[in-house]
Amino acid sequence: MTLVNENVTQNGNDAPKAPLGLKILVVALGIAIIVMLGLIIWKVMAGDHKKSVPATVPGVRMAPKEHAQVPENVEASYFDLTVTRPAKSELVRSTVAELEVVLHFRSATADTIIVINRATGKESRITVPK
Repeated sequence: MTLVNENVTQNGNDAPKAPLGLKILVVALGIAIIVMLGLIIWKVMAGDHKKSVPATVPGVRMAPKEHAQVPENVEASYFDLTVTRPAKSELVRSTVAELEVVLHFRSATADTIIVINRATGKESRITVPK
């Protein structure tokens, strides 16, 4: 037996070749991986991961940022605000987002969400009966 006859196939060049579609898929996925890594590096370098997202109360939509600007006639110190707590309720959560303060009160009969605009002093109440 000679070395030429030890091949599995009769001709060593008859090895099966990968279909063209599979080659294209592998190249496309490789390019996608490189692009995604570049995007991750770009975002980290830009500092996007350090930007804070305002906290929200579930079910309450906050005003968009462009509407949350301080009016020119309002000082940056804001108002001294007094909020009347709903009767026989306790404060469950308070959140400050941009110029709004959101207070969530809970009583035996209802939940009350109070949204206060610190620039104007306007108070909005949402009552959800149980």
